[in-house]
Amino acid sequence: MREIRRVLIVEPFEGARWRSITAYSSSLREMLLGAGVEVEVASAPWFNPPSLVRATRNRWWAQPQFRDAAAGKFDIVHLTDHALGHHASRFARSSATVVTCHDVMPFTVPGYYANRRESMVKKAFLRHAYHGLKNAHAVVAVSEYTRAELSDRFGLLERVAVVPNVVRPAFVPHEPHRAEQLLAESGVVLPAGHRILSVGNDRAYKNLPALIEAMSRPALSEVLLLRVGPNFEGPLNRRAAELGVAPRLHSIKAPTDEILALVYGAASVLAQPSLAEGFGIPVVEAMACGLPVVASDGGALPDVVGDAGVIVPLFGADFPGRLASALGQALANRAELSKRGLGRAAEFTPEVVLPRMLQAYRQAIANRGLSHDGSSLGRPTAIHG
Repeated sequence: MREIRRVLIVEPFEGARWRSITAYSSSLREMLLGAGVEVEVASAPWFNPPSLVRATRNRWWAQPQFRDAAAGKFDIVHLTDHALGHHASRFARSSATVVTCHDVMPFTVPGYYANRRESMVKKAFLRHAYHGLKNAHAVVAVSEYTRAELSDRFGLLERVAVVPNVVRPAFVPHEPHRAEQLLAESGVVLPAGHRILSVGNDRAYKNLPALIEAMSRPALSEVLLLRVGPNFEGPLNRRAAELGVAPRLHSIKAPTDEILALVYGAASVLAQPSLAEGFGIPVVEAMACGLPVVASDGGALPDVVGDAGVIVPLFGADFPGRLASALGQALANRAELSKRGLGRAAEFTPEVVLPRMLQAYRQAIANRGLSHDGSSLGRPTAIHG
């Protein structure tokens, strides 16, 4: 098999929207460097006006890495988010091109966007990017669920390799008392008691109303809810007040990986009740830190959790009640779930993920050989939603 010597990682320009993608790019870079691959990083805009304006001001096309890519000096050009898919054709003539697709949820999951206007505008921009996936020599999906969605929507099955996210180095187990102590020294003081942890954004697909409802059930009447991400606001905050659970909510704003790992160590169980996830990064981070996981069966979550956590089906009567019961059971069975989670998290280490990524790269190189002129390997497919 061909050796991969030089890889160009292309990530979006920095911004709050791209924090997780920046983390993905950084993890990819570190994994490849550890394998002796030479890696360079550049930034490109996604296809919406603010991003294009910012990129134009920065003369993004003049980055020396892009000149090297045009000269064929990289074995692989890896676009690390599907929102950059429209750039695939730019590199396909000179290098084997790979795009990572993290999810297809903008087109499949109700509540992905905050309102109808945002949905219409951003979908219009993203259609262009998703159309560009057909010009990549390989597409990396972060889960079997995302792979299946790509197949159903875009007919890309033959060129999609499943390569999961990597657990970042900071996410390791911490003894709970020591984690609390280190957090306090960092200015993060947690209230005493059992703590259910929620990590992520507050979009409707995260299903946070169900978690608030679950907190009001008898099984969790004395349990605290830690929130890493946006504060509970508006209807969520009012509902928490109505149910009498507001005093048991505690928010932590956007911590570093190191602080977040300590939060995982100090928590009692992670709750991930999402309607869908393309992967579910908090689930793997929690398992790597030895924190028990209770998740819905939305999207990729069952595949990522495996048998290491508790899965609660979304469909059926009284999901909040069943979620509360599962969280209560996890609190009572923490030692066993922690052990199983640590074993499952080992499947997402660089040692396991790297060979799969390198194989995807080799497949991209082989696919490029089938398309000597760098043209699309497949027919354009309609994108609906």
